Amino acid sequence: MKSSGVGQSNSAPIVIRLNDIVFECPKCCKNIAVDQDAEGAIVQCPQCGTDVIVPPKPSAAAFTAQPPSSHHTHMTPPPPPKVDVHPQTPQIQTQHVEAAALQAKLAVLSAKIKELQHRRADLIAKIMGHIDAVNRILEQLGGLQGAENEAFREWSHIEEKITTAKRAGELSAAAKKTGAVGNDSPQQ
Repeated sequence: MKSSGVGQSNSAPIVIRLNDIVFECPKCCKNIAVDQDAEGAIVQCPQCGTDVIVPPKPSAAAFTAQPPSSHHTHMTPPPPPKVDVHPQTPQIQTQHVEAAALQAKLAVLSAKIKELQHRRADLIAKIMGHIDAVNRILEQLGGLQGAENEAFREWSHIEEKITTAKRAGELSAAAKKTGAVGNDSPQQ
């Protein structure tokens, strides 16, 4: 993937070929250029790292249709180009009208794709914020689990001491009984 714009770390010039698709990152407005074969693929913006869907390659006429606008505003599609109604053969005039209508549809789709990419980037940012919160909660759960495990170990240790003390007390009581019985036995 090639990218153009300010902040370029390479000193080599960026070469954009005729079959490249050039578009803007919806998050940081960095110009990105990729081969037309990448149309519809997801690429990562070299500047901000946002995943961006490569839009369809616009026709040459689309470049002159409307200047690019900020990604913070909702794009409105340009009005369909006016068709000169000079006396021509009906077939040629119909082709111009069809081409103009298709170009207008492409402009609308391009604006829609850009808006969808922007909304997608916003949702990814929200997900990342939630992932950070979930990670913090998981760390807290891990701390609680460790404290709970320590409390269970201490519980078991105390139970062991109680059991040992009871056995020692039972043995002591049994020894006293046995000693008392042995003292009570008749002497000869």
